[in-house]
Amino acid sequence: MLITVAVAESHDLTRSGLRAVLARSRLCQVVGEAADASSLMVVLSRCAPQVVLLDATLLRRNGIILVDRVLGGCRGGGRKVVVTSAPGDEDLVLDAVRAGAAGSFSKEATTCEVIEEVVQVARGKLRLPQWAVRRLVAAHRRGLLPVGEPASAAARLTPREAQVVRLVAMGRTNADIARLFVVSESTVKTHLHRAMRKLDASNRSEVVIFAYRNGMVWPSVVDG
Repeated sequence: MLITVAVAESHDLTRSGLRAVLARSRLCQVVGEAADASSLMVVLSRCAPQVVLLDATLLRRNGIILVDRVLGGCRGGGRKVVVTSAPGDEDLVLDAVRAGAAGSFSKEATTCEVIEEVVQVARGKLRLPQWAVRRLVAAHRRGLLPVGEPASAAARLTPREAQVVRLVAMGRTNADIARLFVVSESTVKTHLHRAMRKLDASNRSEVVIFAYRNGMVWPSVVDG
């Protein structure tokens, strides 16, 4: 089944380029496009795309509110937001992530990277660049991001798996965790891999993002 996509991009040339890239893919179908926030809301009232590519430029005024409106009743559900960014848009991307965006890629990304981003986000993956993960962790350490209630996926973790996830989110290596628990690194890897399956995370970055966005780590714990 094709992944339906709406493209919200303020620059005509970039919007045309993204539309052409997606149109050439056998995995995606563009069902709407917009040049500004108000036009995007009209598009969303007429169709129900699974993924919305959202230009970071459109987030400069009340970006968090815009992402929330785009997600509507689909937060954590069917619709996903991916922010397209240029150098200098880092703070806008982070605001969007805090509001529920599931991914971000540079407007300089290759065709393959764009398609991969859309496909993985549509499948429920969190796709953020490493700099964004580092900034989120740093913000939590300073107590600048709110902590929510743990997601239901976290409740499926055993106590030890949850501990491992928290420590990974705090930046600890497998060797650090092994020394802390007085176990082998292979045991730590086993706990982490089991936790990743339960959280549907494919790498450590996704584990970090999940932990911080779902209330598994508190700034006071990190700072301690």
